Amino acid sequence: MMTTGGTLRLMPACVVLLAGCGHAEDQRAAMDAATELEASAPNGRYAASYVLESSNVPGTKVGTEATSTYAFDLDRCDDARCTGTVEAPAEGRYTWDGTELVVSFDEMGSQHRCMSRDGQPRKDSTFWSSTEHWADLTPSGTPARLEGSYQQETVFSDFTNGCDPAGADRQWATFALMLKRE
Repeated sequence: MMTTGGTLRLMPACVVLLAGCGHAEDQRAAMDAATELEASAPNGRYAASYVLESSNVPGTKVGTEATSTYAFDLDRCDDARCTGTVEAPAEGRYTWDGTELVVSFDEMGSQHRCMSRDGQPRKDSTFWSSTEHWADLTPSGTPARLEGSYQQETVFSDFTNGCDPAGADRQWATFALMLKRE
């Protein structure tokens, strides 16, 4: 069961050009490599499928499945990598080198009200949560289908006025993740 977003990471293949070569053939080769890399880069919508592999979050069950959508927006490519933005469980950035996709989602932090044992908000009792998430994916036969892992970690802190943590101050979850271009 997922409550926040994650980071996705894929690694691309690189073409190395020597500085100062400057030959038209070298420039064409670099342009061809960038064009080829751009054609394989994630861009557009992908259906996401998650399966919980491990977690210390109370109430979660290994094997639980979830779905969502990732939306990639390609910014630019050179001969070694492409970069862009992604929206899915949260907003973030990605890099693609032809063999690996690396997605780093923006950290999410927020203040919450503490609840009494009967579920009512406790006056002036608060705590903070900060969540980081990321993913590492590689193509599964084609760049239109990517497989890897998605991880998230939430840290709870700054408990005030008798507010105590209900579980671990640091909670984490690891998911198998599959993205398929829609």
